[in-house]
Amino acid sequence: MMPPRSVCSDAPLELVIVGGAYKSGTSLLCETIETCGYRNPGLITNPVERGHGISAGLYLTRECSIARSWNRRLVTAGPKETARIERQLAGYLAEMIDELGPKLVLKDPYMKMTALHWTRAARSLGIYRLIFLVTDRDMIAVNRSWAHSRFLTWKNRRNPEQFRQLVAPVTYEVHKQLAALAVATHVVRYQEIAH
Repeated sequence: MMPPRSVCSDAPLELVIVGGAYKSGTSLLCETIETCGYRNPGLITNPVERGHGISAGLYLTRECSIARSWNRRLVTAGPKETARIERQLAGYLAEMIDELGPKLVLKDPYMKMTALHWTRAARSLGIYRLIFLVTDRDMIAVNRSWAHSRFLTWKNRRNPEQFRQLVAPVTYEVHKQLAALAVATHVVRYQEIAH
């Protein structure tokens, strides 16, 4: 795989990965990161998708539809398919770096379960500045938000185990694996970004 053209520039490559339960503040956190100069491929691949907030009304989800598609496959993939998908992730990241520049932010709720795969893909391109941010919001507020969304209610009924994983804290094992790869991980409370 060819490294992105941006590797040849002086700017270091950076990737921020944002994950967390639906309605836990991932979109708001992603928007905040974008104001710091990070470019979001989701605004290209999915520029009009809106979420329904309780107090905010409609808002841009900021989710990258391509990342979302791969993440859904990764959650159920076996080892051979996972390795193939990670190579595809690296190719996609290289394309986005060439198109958008050396600082990217990717957001999808399922990043909470797939961050390790994205990290390996990024490292294969020479992206060593990686940050994994996970949002945390009071479960009562999350459940109240979900109750206002027919889509999320349907998804929860369709696959309750995946939804439980999205709501549960990131496991110690995932933190340990990311730390071994020198990925900075942070839990961001909803109250910190909503005010």
